[in-house]
Amino acid sequence: MAMRAKTKQPADVHAGRRDRLRHALRKLEADGLLVTNFTNVTYLTGFTGDDSFLLVWSAGELLISDGRYALQLEEECPGVERHLRLPGAPMAEATAQAVRRIGVKRLAIEASSMTVELREALGQALPGLQLCNTSGLVESLRRVKDRGEIDQICQAIHVAQRGYAALRAVLRPEMREKEAADELEYWMRRFGARGASFPTIVAGGARAALPHARAGQQRLDAAPVVLVDWGANGGLYQSDLTRILVTDRISPELKKVYGVVLKAQLRAIAAVRPGIEAAKVDRVARRVIEEAG
Repeated sequence: MAMRAKTKQPADVHAGRRDRLRHALRKLEADGLLVTNFTNVTYLTGFTGDDSFLLVWSAGELLISDGRYALQLEEECPGVERHLRLPGAPMAEATAQAVRRIGVKRLAIEASSMTVELREALGQALPGLQLCNTSGLVESLRRVKDRGEIDQICQAIHVAQRGYAALRAVLRPEMREKEAADELEYWMRRFGARGASFPTIVAGGARAALPHARAGQQRLDAAPVVLVDWGANGGLYQSDLTRILVTDRISPELKKVYGVVLKAQLRAIAAVRPGIEAAKVDRVARRVIEEAG
């Protein structure tokens, strides 16, 4: 799910991102790019509203939105030129007007987010316009995080950890899984999260092995261990954490498994370095588990 919150990044940070995008566009021999992925629009402008596209070309940028967001646009991205559609006007019509306004002939599009309806509407309104598909163009710029992005990620982790600590303080043996999940999400919101990154998982016993288990009505003390998988939506970035609650004495088997997993985690952390692929770090951890049988 796309994260839609205030980024609080300086305007020059977003301007620098758009400049890097223009450099990437030159390699494609495209006159401009129509950004239709809302998260990418936020990344490039700081604007957090929905139903808005961004045109980027060699000489500038144009944010296509509507009057509902006039004040928000002025607050979040005052330096970005805007093209506001009229009340009731289709977004496709406003987009075609904006493309005609800047006069590009070869327009790159985000193939994974542009609808067939919008593509056909542009083709009908601008028969001379050449559209070329792109994939992951903006996303490639987003791979390397700047200091501000790292701070936002750390904040999302911090809020999630505070929420979990608050949950631990009020846990009771008779508490149900769903009650614990709701309690955790409540505290994350109290500590500043927009909400949960995804539906919080609280699952006991064999259900903890389900990748996307739903918190149910089982009591926490009905199983010796309970999985808690949760995260905080901190804006453009989200956290994702996992913990195990032990509701009974720790069995020798569980203690052994924990030791293997901890060793795998520490080996993986030690393998992390600039430039290494995530898959290689993953293989380091898996090798430890496989060797343990």
